[in-house]
Amino acid sequence: MDNQVFFIGSIIVFFIGTGCLSLSKIVYRTRAVMNKPAWGGSTLPLLFLGVPLTAVGVGLIYLFYPFQ
Repeated sequence: MDNQVFFIGSIIVFFIGTGCLSLSKIVYRTRAVMNKPAWGGSTLPLLFLGVPLTAVGVGLIYLFYPFQ
């Protein structure tokens, strides 16, 4: 039962990380279209949050995958 909870939690962490990466890309492109500095705003903080969360999520999914 505990492995299943950890597996679901790792999937949630993975999707939060990929969501941050997607949001970072959207912010980057909209700032570039609006002729503002593209790397300003919340692009870098979302990127710095999304990359580690995605990597940790992939690692945790690998660890807690329910092999049967």
